[in-house]
Amino acid sequence: DHVERWWLLWRSRSDLIEALKTIPRYLACSRVTKRPIFVFVDSAIRPGDALQCFAMSDDYSFGILQSSPHWQWFVAKCSKLTERLHYSPESVFDTFPWPQSPDAKAVAAVAAAGREVRRIRAEALPKMKGGLRALYRTLELPGANPLKDAHAALDAAVLVAYGFSAKADLLAQLLALNQQVAARTRDRPRHPARLPPTGNAPHRRLHPPRHRVISRAPAGAHDGCGGVWGLASPANVRHAPACEASITTHSRNRTRPVSIS
Repeated sequence: DHVERWWLLWRSRSDLIEALKTIPRYLACSRVTKRPIFVFVDSAIRPGDALQCFAMSDDYSFGILQSSPHWQWFVAKCSKLTERLHYSPESVFDTFPWPQSPDAKAVAAVAAAGREVRRIRAEALPKMKGGLRALYRTLELPGANPLKDAHAALDAAVLVAYGFSAKADLLAQLLALNQQVAARTRDRPRHPARLPPTGNAPHRRLHPPRHRVISRAPAGAHDGCGGVWGLASPANVRHAPACEASITTHSRNRTRPVSIS
């Protein structure tokens, strides 16, 4: 069949393209990065293989993924080649435990803190050369930094959503939650995730329905906490070929058990 249609992409990822039509925007970060920096991308932009894309359009999901808990989990679980850290959904995203029972106030606080991070980034970028990567390097410098303060506020809100202690080891708490969720959901059927209600009416569904896995991992491997896609660079090219993009299941309340050595 591929020989007869040699002019078409071998993996056209029609499921992915259809899923992008159901949401106005999606989250993306570089697949190879020392620190994932997440941005919203318009769903009209076609993805390819050098970015990771997440089927999430809400501010709460942005806040969780851009927070220190997810960053530390990424560093601990990602695949590594010399100094290059690779965001692999199988080891990072599929095992990352999301907050399991945040109330509406906690969800709203994370969403608001995430919006503030993006607001400060948008204001700072026109004054800098080098884009977001250069901007985030300023977090390593001493002295006052509005973005550093915004991330500290986001991290505090995310810890409240988790119910974690700021004084305890963060990775140890995430690993314990991973084990708890995996044990609790091992024999349960998988369902699409829903955001906790925030009091806004009407409560709308923010994510596409569950999709089958279409590449890169066995069908049983994606018991994770969100929908992830692989994208191609550059992300701002509207018709970049989606030759290696993949889509996984979306469930915030499931995860695969892991260990951190």
